[in-house]
Amino acid sequence: MKRVTICSDRLNGISMHIAAFIKNGSLHIEGQDLGSDIPFGEDEYEYFYTFNKEETRKFALVLELPDVNDQLLDELVNRFGGRKWHPAFKKFVEEHHLEYEFFSC
Repeated sequence: MKRVTICSDRLNGISMHIAAFIKNGSLHIEGQDLGSDIPFGEDEYEYFYTFNKEETRKFALVLELPDVNDQLLDELVNRFGGRKWHPAFKKFVEEHHLEYEFFSC
């Protein structure tokens, strides 16, 4: 299973690590922020986005990819890679009405 890094950087005292992979046809994005300056009052914040199979297929089609495969992961890095990934990613999924599950802890 291929796993790509969307962001691995440090910004304002926070170390950010965001990765994506496809498992059983579903896109998964996992993030972890570490540091004493996390706004939630903890030293660690983890978050998870999961797009079910249908939404992952829609995601690929919006990106003009013929199928759900490693190209989707590569395109995620190309479009959203870097420390400011989240605003661009959120805008994209909202504009294209892509639904996902979100969990954080």
